[in-house]
Amino acid sequence: RHIEDHKLAWAIREAYHQTAGIEKHLYPKFAIWIEVDPLLVDVNVHPRKTEVKFSEPGEIWSALRNTVSNGLQRNERAFLGAKGSVARFTETQTAHHYSNTSFHAPSFSFGQKRNTENFSRELFSSSKSFSDLHNERSGTSESGTKPTGKLKLVGQVARKYILAEAENGLWIFDQHALHERQRFEMFWKDREKLVKEKQTLLVPHSPQIDDEQRELLLNEREQLNALGFEFDEQLNVVAIPSLFTEKDIDTLLSDLADWLENEQIGEHTSDKLLRKILEYKACRGSVMFGDEMQREEMQKLLDDFETTQWRNLCPHGRPNHIFWAFEDLDKSFHR
Repeated sequence: RHIEDHKLAWAIREAYHQTAGIEKHLYPKFAIWIEVDPLLVDVNVHPRKTEVKFSEPGEIWSALRNTVSNGLQRNERAFLGAKGSVARFTETQTAHHYSNTSFHAPSFSFGQKRNTENFSRELFSSSKSFSDLHNERSGTSESGTKPTGKLKLVGQVARKYILAEAENGLWIFDQHALHERQRFEMFWKDREKLVKEKQTLLVPHSPQIDDEQRELLLNEREQLNALGFEFDEQLNVVAIPSLFTEKDIDTLLSDLADWLENEQIGEHTSDKLLRKILEYKACRGSVMFGDEMQREEMQKLLDDFETTQWRNLCPHGRPNHIFWAFEDLDKSFHR
């Protein structure tokens, strides 16, 4: 049976955001197949039968998000679609059948199973990948997904971009976006260690925030505690994560409250807050757009690009480089 479920759609989008980073206006295109014990689902909650009610929606949500996140982590070549296009694994030729070990037999399938090859073709044929769209606009070659040979620095352009060459063509990097991606990945790998590092205040701090913001923070106190914040019963701040020792406490708490109010939270609030924190830290410490850089600094970014996992995007989902294959440049000059 075909159903629509906005919460499950949000779980998939959260996996893309947490793992690869996507901008708010980008939506991965997907179809999923769920098998679940019929006793754990109510199929009679909608007149047109387009919705179902799970008895344990949180477990379904978490299992789906974790499955997609793990799949993305195993496949570094997943492209994120531009507006209106598909996000997919470029190496995937057939649709994947995801199963969740938290749910055991007897199993139940909605609708009839379809031929996976035809299903995959139907799912992906209607849209183009980000790489396809990017190549159409810039005349670049898809072979430029990864440099051939070592990236050699040419120089800095307008104190904004780093120009480099490899055996397969020319590369132009957004210096801030590239550095931000590399710093974020470093922080994300060490996130469990980072959240354990906290600074206890000599005197508890009474936050100067409005009542609505205070209420939002109180509702998420458990999640904030998991990130290194400590509060007393009156919500006075006793300790803060060492990640934020350089930031004004009131501004920090106000920013967190605004984010909690304006973002759809769902499950795993602490994970999303942590990502937001690390995005902020990665951005603030990165070389900025307009900073003059030394050749050694630029070459270091180029060398680190080889081991950058999500090398196409900054943590917010913006491209951090463009590529021109030499063969395309030759054609442009009628060579």
